[in-house]
Amino acid sequence: MSSSQPDDEVADAILTPEEHSSLTSRYGKDAMAYEAGGRRWAFRKPTRAHWRAYKCDQNSNDPTTRADASVSLARACLVPFDPSHTLDAERAAFDALGDEYPAILDLFGAVVEASAIGPLPLRGVKPPSSSPAAVATSTLPPKA
Repeated sequence: MSSSQPDDEVADAILTPEEHSSLTSRYGKDAMAYEAGGRRWAFRKPTRAHWRAYKCDQNSNDPTTRADASVSLARACLVPFDPSHTLDAERAAFDALGDEYPAILDLFGAVVEASAIGPLPLRGVKPPSSSPAAVATSTLPPKA
């Protein structure tokens, strides 16, 4: 086979500069794009209201609502990748993809959930050391 990459490796999909500009101008710098099911999908970062609804769904007494919490979050954050498409059309396509490949919607839910964390990781902050700081001492060179 004369391919430049191994069969088990999949090349990353790349946005054109025009696609990137279109997404960021319509949805902000945190818009995310993914390729699945033969097309591209775009999602906004969840708002605080989206996050609260998601947390409520996770704690619902209804097992179906709990099971679909991340899918509902992804669906709520779904936006049209193509500026000529409507949100209703995107949601219909999203639902159809889920009918064919149900687990892919959970994957979208996971990436949208992760985007709510933000770009900065949390770091633990340690208290100061209880031992005194080391005092630097000079060492004289050996005598000849």
